[in-house]
Amino acid sequence: EICTGSVDGIVRTYDLRKGELRSDALGDDVAITSIVPTSDGLTNIISTLDGRLHILERSTGDSIQTFGGGHTAGRYSLQCAVSADDEYIVCGSEDGAAVVYDFASGKVRQMLRGHVRPTCSVACHPGRGGSDVAAASVVISGSYDGQGVVWTNGDSHLIELE
Repeated sequence: EICTGSVDGIVRTYDLRKGELRSDALGDDVAITSIVPTSDGLTNIISTLDGRLHILERSTGDSIQTFGGGHTAGRYSLQCAVSADDEYIVCGSEDGAAVVYDFASGKVRQMLRGHVRPTCSVACHPGRGGSDVAAASVVISGSYDGQGVVWTNGDSHLIELE
């Protein structure tokens, strides 16, 4: 399967084995800036230029949840990423932050501030060793300021959640 998103607000899923295309519209005037699957492959996280994050069921295209408000968007293409344990969504922001959302509730858990220009790229990695994926996670953010920041809380936590 290949999933694509476009400025027309349509998520297109190509099934290469069956030769089929499914199109799922998010709405009028919704420009898609990023699509990332969860590690279990059941859902896609889609960020849009209007500052919302959409969670779609991958097999049907049905919307499970839509949220946002923690990050600033509107002028730049901003990526999102999912933590290795699928508990958090990290999204870039035009104010230079990387915003961590709780996957289940959609609430902002923390703002990672380290850039002076828009944070356009984020990635999550399981980190170094350990059986507790959440405890060893790492977030990396990249910005139009030319800098990359590695976010970790030592070897114990991705971030300290309040």
